[in-house]
Amino acid sequence: IPGATDFPVRKIQTKDGDVSVIRKRFNPFYIATTERKVRDFVDRTGRLPLHQQTPDKLDAPLSARYDQALSWAEVHGARLPTEYEFDYVSTLQSMHQAGDYAEIDRILAKSNISRDQFLTNLDQLKNLRNGAAEWVLGEVGLYPDLENSTTDPDFPEHAIHWKVLKGGHVDFDSNSVVSDVFDSP
Repeated sequence: IPGATDFPVRKIQTKDGDVSVIRKRFNPFYIATTERKVRDFVDRTGRLPLHQQTPDKLDAPLSARYDQALSWAEVHGARLPTEYEFDYVSTLQSMHQAGDYAEIDRILAKSNISRDQFLTNLDQLKNLRNGAAEWVLGEVGLYPDLENSTTDPDFPEHAIHWKVLKGGHVDFDSNSVVSDVFDSP
């Protein structure tokens, strides 16, 4: 994923009613386009995950607790994305799906990636916002605007070490979530 010097990550309304755009710098990073399956876990470890005792769903997405997802990424020479990186990629994906290429073209003008190649790469990703929930690096914290925050001002203080899930759904029956892997160049 190419970097951006001033990507618009949030819009917030100021007290006087003006809209302010929060921009953030992103360094380039890699993102795995393959969703890990139970079969990948079996191939790597020689056994089924503890939450799955029968081999009938080897092609199901791999579910994992935060520590397992973190370890899986590290074993594969990668890392989990930060919350901002996740939002950056999913926003680029949403822009592509909507046919809104102005910001994408501005970013690509400063990289050595063609638009076609970049869009092909984005097409290989599952829909990050609506697919399985994904673990991200970092801990629960406030965004500059409450609408997109993982917490609210009354969030319990004891939750400071909770981890953040982004995206779609959580499989509460397995007590874990699906996680893709991101890594640094």
